Amino acid sequence: MLPISEKYAGSVCVLKSRSNDLLASGVIGKITSGYVDVIDVRGEMPLIAYNTLVKMNIYNSVLGFRVLIGRMYISAKNLARITDVTALSEFEKRLYFRVNAKEKAQLLISSEPAEQEPRMVEIELVDVSLNGMQFTTTEKFDVEDVVFPILQLPDGPTPFNCIIRRIIREGDESKIGYGCEFIGITDRQSDMLYKYILNKQNKQNKKKKKYR
Repeated sequence: MLPISEKYAGSVCVLKSRSNDLLASGVIGKITSGYVDVIDVRGEMPLIAYNTLVKMNIYNSVLGFRVLIGRMYISAKNLARITDVTALSEFEKRLYFRVNAKEKAQLLISSEPAEQEPRMVEIELVDVSLNGMQFTTTEKFDVEDVVFPILQLPDGPTPFNCIIRRIIREGDESKIGYGCEFIGITDRQSDMLYKYILNKQNKQNKKKKKYR
């Protein structure tokens, strides 16, 4: 299935980062189920790092405006080949999809005063998404506090920066739940999280089938 109609070939396309910084511009070239090409006949397209997540803002006066998102596969002066292309709305659904975790992780806490050594505490994950996570702990934090969880991902222990967005108090009063958002996440961290979430989802689906 094509990510967009082949009729969009020749349409103006502006490539932007997820934070909407301008990366490059050109026109839509070849459209396949595996990739979409953006062409610059002048050969002045800036080089973009492999696997960079890019937004494709596509303008067509007849077919309308479309926003897609994908990953840079080939970047040259006259061509950008983008794979894993999907509609932005579908990507955002994946971004906020949460998978139950129910496992231990570590949390690095900066000590006050700053001269003291940071300390490591154990937390229990509740769920994880590409955007953030929920965990429980006996430690007390406030909304907007920044914390540093270390998650066991497929490529090994991986540190993240998180900001506390909400506090959840339920049942067990000895533990407090926190919902936090990842901040300053890199493409590599995002890729590892995506693998982790897919692995968890596959395992949970297999368990459901087993007990049907």
